[in-house]
Amino acid sequence: MGFKMSRHPVLSPYKERIKTMRQSALRQLGRIYGRKLDPLDSLLIVVPHPDDELQGCGGLLAKYCAAGTRADMLFLTKGEASHNGCCDVSEEMVGSVRRKLAMEANASIGISRDRLIFLEGKDGRLPGAGVGNFYELAEKINEQMEILRPEAVFCPHPFEKW
Repeated sequence: MGFKMSRHPVLSPYKERIKTMRQSALRQLGRIYGRKLDPLDSLLIVVPHPDDELQGCGGLLAKYCAAGTRADMLFLTKGEASHNGCCDVSEEMVGSVRRKLAMEANASIGISRDRLIFLEGKDGRLPGAGVGNFYELAEKINEQMEILRPEAVFCPHPFEKW
C-alpha cells in the first residue's frame, strides 16, 4: 500500500503547499523541455563517481553530443565504495566494473573512452577544503581544465549529498 499524505499527521498541513510546488516544477519543466540549446563547442562534466554524469544530466549530454559538442568527463573517483557493507565484493572489483560501465554508457551517447578522465580519488573519502590532499586534487582538476579549455562546466550542486 502506498504512502498516504492525507493520513500522515505531520505532513497533512503541508499537502496543498507540496501540491503547488509540484505543479510549479512541472510547469517549469514544460518551459525548458524541447527548448533549443545554446550551441557549445565543448563542455566538461566534473562528478564524484561514474554514473553521476548520466544521472545528473544524461539527456542534456545526449543532446549536446548529437549536436557535435565535444564532451569530456572528469571522475574524481571510480565509485569503488558504493557497495561497502552490502555484499562480498572488493572495492577494486567495484571500481573496475563501474569504470567499464561508464565507458560503455558514455559511448552509447557518443562520448568516446578517450574523453573519460579518472583522477583516482578515494570514494567516500574525498577531502574537504584545506584537509588532507585537497589542494593536490584541486590542482589536478585545474590542470585538466587548462588542458581541455571547456566552454561550459557542469558539476553537482553542493547540496547533493548521499
